[in-house]
Amino acid sequence: MNTTSKQYALAWYELTKDKDSHADINKKVLTHLHASGKLTKLPEIMRHLEKIEHQKRGLEHVIVTTAHEISDSEAKKLAKDILKQDITISKKLNPELIGGMQIETRNKRWDLSIRNSLNQLQKQLI
Repeated sequence: MNTTSKQYALAWYELTKDKDSHADINKKVLTHLHASGKLTKLPEIMRHLEKIEHQKRGLEHVIVTTAHEISDSEAKKLAKDILKQDITISKKLNPELIGGMQIETRNKRWDLSIRNSLNQLQKQLI
């Protein structure tokens, strides 16, 4: 049977979810991945593990794109005000936005940029 990255992640999560120390379990899982020649799957396994952890804790991962650099706490506060739930964030810069920001989740995107506002105004005037 060929075990998928998602199955490894789910098993890893189940093994560690009620434990205080993960070091021994992590070592055993990594040793198994190495011995079975599946260590190259580790980045994908970690992405699945992060998704599982976020789902279990009710967290939403958000990508905040801005025209200019803002602090992590400011980005998190702005995104949390819109989503009204606990979040984790990643930030991206896009100077083409002129100002404002875009907020993306797995399923939805809010474009609160000046560029988008100008495009909407242009459509209304035409």
